[in-house]
This record gives sequence, structure tokens and C-alpha cells, in this order.
Amino acid sequence: MTLLQATSSIKTLCLEKNNNELTLKKIHNYFYQCQGLMNICKLPWIDFIVRTTNPYDINIERIYRDSVMWEQNLLPKLKAFFLNAMLPELTHPRHKKYPGIREPGIWYNVSIKGSTPGPSKKKTLHDHDDTDDESTKTDFNPLPPLKRNRRKCSTIKFVGRRIAHEWILEDGCKKWFKGLVLSVLKKSDGDVNAVYEIKYDGEDDANEVEHKELLEDYRNSSLKFIDI
Repeated sequence: MTLLQATSSIKTLCLEKNNNELTLKKIHNYFYQCQGLMNICKLPWIDFIVRTTNPYDINIERIYRDSVMWEQNLLPKLKAFFLNAMLPELTHPRHKKYPGIREPGIWYNVSIKGSTPGPSKKKTLHDHDDTDDESTKTDFNPLPPLKRNRRKCSTIKFVGRRIAHEWILEDGCKKWFKGLVLSVLKKSDGDVNAVYEIKYDGEDDANEVEHKELLEDYRNSSLKFIDI
């Protein structure tokens, strides 16, 4: 099977046919990787090569750096991931602790209730203070156990997001599909009664999926955001 033939039979192939030419899909992870590499390394272009051995076939495509896509799409999401997920985990790890590591797109709030007086500190000769008391009390605010803010899940917005979605096939097997939420067909984005248009990679037609189904799968870890 040649690469050209594979574009019509292998839905997960990274290439697509455009005017009898093979090009890398603009929504494929490889395309984002190429753009990230070029913008980080300040490269003007990169050659993307796909090769098969039996039968031998090769496709070489020159991809040019898209600075607008980097500044408006990729870089803001990378910054959000680093500042909201990675950096807090490095400074205050929650690995193997409740409620778990910080996942992209899922943030947790900490609320501090009241204050508890700390132990008294006895003065020594090295302490310098203008007061006449022999001891002083230090107040501090203890951190309560972290709680998952579940109310945020009801206002999750999906339009424009890249997702990985687990589906149950006709034979009962489960399979993950990657796709892009194109638009909202009914109501507004985040509304509990909204209906979304989702284009899964390799599929010719888009699918209509209700918000409540996406939300339920998201809570059950059957749907993940993969764009940040």
C-alpha cells in the first residue's frame, strides 16, 4: 500500500490528500510539534518526512514556521500549563497525595478558614523588643485539606478544544479517538443543554454530541483535553 492509498484507508494517518499531493494534517499532533520546534529553535522551515519500506514510498514536505499560530495558540497554552500545573507541582508536589497532581485544565481552590494561635515563644537575651512581655504569641493560618472544586465542571467550555474521547464500539470494545470541538449547535458553550459539533481525526463527517454526555465522560475520565 502506498502512502497515497493509505490516506483513503487509514483514518489515523498523519497525511492527507490535497490536489494530488500529500500534506501533513494541520490538526495533527505532528504539525503542532513541528511548529513548536521551529518557533523554539527559531528555524524558518523544517522537512517532514514519512517513509514506508514495503513497498518503499517516501513523502517529503517542507513546512514553514507559523509565528501567528505560535503566538496566539500554542504559546499561551504552554504558559498556562507551566504556570498553573507544572510550576505549582514542582514547588508543592501533590504526587501520591490528595487530590492528586494538577492536571491541565483542572485547577483546585484552597480556602482558609479562620486562624489558630501558635505556640508561645519564650524570649532570650538575644531577642530585642520594646515590649515588657516575657513571651509573645505567633498566629498562623493552617492550610486545610485540599478539596476538589466540582462546581467548575458544570461550566466547562469545549468549543475550540482538542480532546481525546473514549468510545464504545459496536463489538463492545473501547477505543480512544482524538478530535476537535468545532462549534456549538444549540444553546451556548458551557450550557447544560448545549449540543456540540465535533470532528474526530480521520472521520469525514462531524458528530453531534450533547454537553451532558461530554461532561459525564469528562468526570469519568473518558474525555481529556489534549491541547494544553
